[in-house]
Amino acid sequence: MIKKTDPDIIAGYLEDSSNLAGGHADGIYVPENEDEINEALAECVAKKTPLTVSAGQTGTTGGCIPFGGWILTTQKLNKVINIDKEQKFAVVQPGVTLDELEKPSGRPASSIRRTRRKNRQPWAVMSRPMLPAAAVSASAPHAIGSNA
Repeated sequence: MIKKTDPDIIAGYLEDSSNLAGGHADGIYVPENEDEINEALAECVAKKTPLTVSAGQTGTTGGCIPFGGWILTTQKLNKVINIDKEQKFAVVQPGVTLDELEKPSGRPASSIRRTRRKNRQPWAVMSRPMLPAAAVSASAPHAIGSNA
């Protein structure tokens, strides 16, 4: 698994549309598969290190901004697992963007919506859950292993 600790690279993960200031992290995990996610989680749990998941950084609430610990980016978890054109349904890893689905699905990104529900709308995308549900804290859902 790729680990990055260069402050200039980390700086690019410390902002989203919220303009929340003061974020900081020791490093970034860049997993490419579920085993590497498990490795990052195990390392953070063993060291009691907070882990903040960062996806597209398009949020407006600061949920991807860490205040200590490490960042787990989904940027390399970008594989399309299955596209069922007949049922108008796709299963993808969390790092797949809607724009990346335009070509294989044959649909414009504006007609695709993400869902985790079984009630499939005209065209739906399900992100395959890759993080164990138990790893997410109810008090700080973006900070895994946080002492908050």
